[in-house]
Amino acid sequence: MERISRFAFRKDVEYPAIFKVKNKYERWPRDIFADDRLIRRLEENALTGYETEEVWDSERE
Repeated sequence: MERISRFAFRKDVEYPAIFKVKNKYERWPRDIFADDRLIRRLEENALTGYETEEVWDSERE
């Protein structure tokens, strides 16, 4: 069984503000990703009912 152990995203790719990574072997809450643009909009509009966890910092190498 394969498992995702860490995430790495390319800096030269412009990802959408929200996207999903498919993993046919395992379902977990972190399979939907949102970037800072979406998180900022959620916070600005005081939306609730979601949880976030940083899995990759684009400012770090």
